[in-house]
Order: sequence, then structure tokens, then C-alpha cells
Amino acid sequence: MPWWLKFGGKIATGALGLGRVLHVLGVYSHGRVDVSRHYEVFSRHYDAVQDTLPEHFTMLELGPGYSLASAVFAAAAGAKHTYFVDEGAYAHTASIEEAQRLLRTTHGSAPDSVAYTYLTEGLVSLARIPDASIDFIFSNSVLEHVRKDELLPLMRECRRVLAPGGVCSHWIDLKDHLGASLHSLRFSEAFWEGPLVARAGFYTNRLRYSQLRTLFTRAGFACRVLTTAQFTGPTLQAAKLHPQFRALSEKDLTTAGMHVLLNAAEDDSV
Repeated sequence: MPWWLKFGGKIATGALGLGRVLHVLGVYSHGRVDVSRHYEVFSRHYDAVQDTLPEHFTMLELGPGYSLASAVFAAAAGAKHTYFVDEGAYAHTASIEEAQRLLRTTHGSAPDSVAYTYLTEGLVSLARIPDASIDFIFSNSVLEHVRKDELLPLMRECRRVLAPGGVCSHWIDLKDHLGASLHSLRFSEAFWEGPLVARAGFYTNRLRYSQLRTLFTRAGFACRVLTTAQFTGPTLQAAKLHPQFRALSEKDLTTAGMHVLLNAAEDDSV
């Protein structure tokens, strides 16, 4: 489907207030309940940090979508408690049992029970988590969906709850959600951050590679980029970008995704 047709359809759907109905029907979703896929995602993030974690760690997943399966996978790896924070109550608790069945089939055993807390008020929910209590925070294709003016407060809250020696692992998708390109950069800040796009279901905050690294630093983190993904085909010509984006570096315009590890900055006093 051409990006502009998807754009128009979702703008109209959001303006008419049909987004919630389409979520219920499965047209728009926060991720399918595919526990094998969730296990791959969890493993990718856990493998990147496991050498730095205590034997019995506490984990926080941001934006789990429909699945709480990572609580099972984390418990099998030694987690004593898992927190989930999302903007709504989307998750199916059946994903816990599905994850247990998966581990029994593939690994021969699984935790019989897991300790987890599921919080569903977004940024507000993080205030309920104690200071310096989380050893491992991760998210996968989530941070790009956080409203632009909420991302720095969110990351500062993550810094607050991160325990000494703790680590965050985030995969961030920098493509638009219209045509897996840079079409979102065609539009002005006033329009993109306004109510029409907010209700349309394809919002991303449009922050680029260098801007995200700066934001993480402002939040009190030292940032290490593990890997990046590049656009595989041509994207937009500079002339088609909104003027505010035309001065972006080549790195910012060609990086389609990034996997970052965040630790407390040595000179941070949080």
C-alpha cells in the first residue's frame, strides 16, 4: 500500500474515533502473542547484558504489548521479579502459560511460577517503582513511539529506578510506520505533534540517531551503540523533507535502527 494511502486512511480512522474498534478487531495491534518470537527478542537483549547482571536480578520491560512472556524467560535466567510498564492494559495473561510450555518443550523445564508487576499508566506508573531497584531494563521497538515531550522524562525515570551497576538495552526502530522510510519527516512539528497524528496509530517521535544519543546523555546515561541498521533502499530526497530536517547529517538520515546499552554516567549525581 502506498505510504500516502495508509497515511490518509489512518488519519481518517483516527479522526472518526475508530482506532479502539480496530484494535479490538486486530487491525491495529501492539504485537501478536507469539511467545517464540518474544523469546528471541528477550534473548537478544539478555545476551547483551547477562555478564553484568547479579545472579538474582530485577527486570523492567517497557512496552510489552500483548505478551508478558518475558517474565517467564527472565525467571528462568534468575530474575526474582519483573516489572512491566505500558500505556494501557493490552497484555494477555495466557502468554505466561504459553511461555512456560515453550520452555518445557525446548529446554526441558520452566519456572512453575513467576513474580511480576504489570503497570499500565505509562510514565505515571514508573513513579510506583522504588529508586535504584531495577538491574535490567529493556525495550524492543518501543521508545520511538513515546511522545517526543515525554521521552526525556521517561528516560530520567529509568535512570532513577536503575540500580547501581544496572544496565538498559533498547532496540529503537528509526523508520517511519507508513512506508518503512522517512515519510514522517515530510511534516511540520506542529502538525506531527498535534491531535490528528496522535489519534491515527502511526505516531513516532521522529528523533534521529544523534538526537537520541544526546537525549540519553541528558537523562544521565552513558550510551554505547552495539549495532545499527541501515536503510536498504533509497529514502527521501532532501528537497522532500520538511525544512527542519534538511540539515540532518547523513548518519541521521541513513540509520534505520539502533541497539543501545545504557549505564549510569560516571559523573551523574542522580
